[in-house]
Amino acid sequence: MKIKRAYKTELDPNNVQRTALLKHAGAARFAYNWGLARRREEYERTGRSSNAIGLHRQLNALKNHCLAKQLADAGIGEFLRQLRYKTKWYGGKVIEADPFFPSTKRCSNCGAAKDEMPLSERTYKCGSCGFEADRDLNAAMNLASVAASWAETQNACESGEVHAAGQVLPCEAGTERHLGGVLNG
Repeated sequence: MKIKRAYKTELDPNNVQRTALLKHAGAARFAYNWGLARRREEYERTGRSSNAIGLHRQLNALKNHCLAKQLADAGIGEFLRQLRYKTKWYGGKVIEADPFFPSTKRCSNCGAAKDEMPLSERTYKCGSCGFEADRDLNAAMNLASVAASWAETQNACESGEVHAAGQVLPCEAGTERHLGGVLNG
């Protein structure tokens, strides 16, 4: 049987050390509360809880000082909460892409993805097909295709959600029944 020994020491930090200790404790408290809120939010949204690695990646993204201040100031969590509430109130659906979906790195024309694309690079140039567009426009087109593919999937499953081309009523998978009648093809 091993005997473990513990020693009691008193810390008497000076003002600089005390400030550093308090900052460290505050940062740890912020990271814990932030991760707990993210896990609860994701569990409510998807019924699954994220793992520690995914949370660590999201937290590291917040450490980018150029983006973190804008994200924190924008209150992105509160904005998303209100957006979901209002959309539900009016009978719509918020479609969220995976946080790690490469919307800026993927070509909206051919689907090829770049390994890296720094924030300083404002124009997307595809090496595969030669497509060229503004970085934000390319990302918006990629996210629009995600939303459209989600709507197509939901319509094929007879959910009666809004189709990219207009209002769709519940019908058999493979047919599109718009308010004006059945469309062929």
